[in-house]
Amino acid sequence: MEEFFTGCVKRLKITRAAGGTSEVLPVEVKPGWHDGTELRFPGLGGVAKAAATAQDGSLRPRDLVIVLREQPHPVFTRCGKDLMARVQVPLVNALCDGHILYNVLGGTPIRIKLPESVEVMSDVTIRGAGMPDHRGGPKGDLHLQIQVVLPNNLTEPSKAKLRKILTE
Repeated sequence: MEEFFTGCVKRLKITRAAGGTSEVLPVEVKPGWHDGTELRFPGLGGVAKAAATAQDGSLRPRDLVIVLREQPHPVFTRCGKDLMARVQVPLVNALCDGHILYNVLGGTPIRIKLPESVEVMSDVTIRGAGMPDHRGGPKGDLHLQIQVVLPNNLTEPSKAKLRKILTE
């Protein structure tokens, strides 16, 4: 998925069945392309048994078609240009800090302001932090599902202090 976000150049070795010649083909993956994008390279494919012949009577090779496949990402899922992810936030950050630092796809950290009243499960949308548009339009959005992590190892004195603070 990261290569569909940033773009890259892949080098594919292709070998022709007829003659056994091989070559390295640079394949440019542009930012914003998606799973299933087809790239066509005229005349670089194999020769079919019933292939059309050229004017000189020789068999013409068909086009080579490469279909791009997007591998699942461990953090992000993609829906068109939008990205979705879950982020765990400690209770103290949800109640007191109001911000988290989060690495978006591509590795850039961004500071995200949490909603004023964060619930155990809240959604935050960061406009323009999703996938680029391969046609040059605006980027998609990043939708974060905020999961507030409750502490599970509080001592009795800590619980008593929290009760007093939270019931004021």
